[in-house]
Amino acid sequence: LSIPEVHYAVDCGVGVNTDRIKSQFEGGAQFATSLATTSAITFDKGQVQQNNFDTYQIIRMPQSPKKIEVHIIPSTEKPTGVGEPPVPPFIPALANAVYKLTGKRIYELPFKV
Repeated sequence: LSIPEVHYAVDCGVGVNTDRIKSQFEGGAQFATSLATTSAITFDKGQVQQNNFDTYQIIRMPQSPKKIEVHIIPSTEKPTGVGEPPVPPFIPALANAVYKLTGKRIYELPFKV
């Protein structure tokens, strides 16, 4: 699964540090890509099998989205947090994109396409 571009629109109130906002969303896109495509937690007899990065797979640079655009909506409202908002909408949006391309719905993580 290749993700060429990711586009976010964020309404976080006054953008105090726009570079920091963008970097949070860029990191969130990387994390969400890992969750959607490679990261899995498995159990054996009730025990988690992944205990470090040698057994818990995350994406590497070649699997990263090639372009991440963050559009900050101008606002005069008080600033809000931007650390968590990038991740929750990413995976459903990606699942819908896969459905649009393949006609196949995805219900489990990581995706098996």
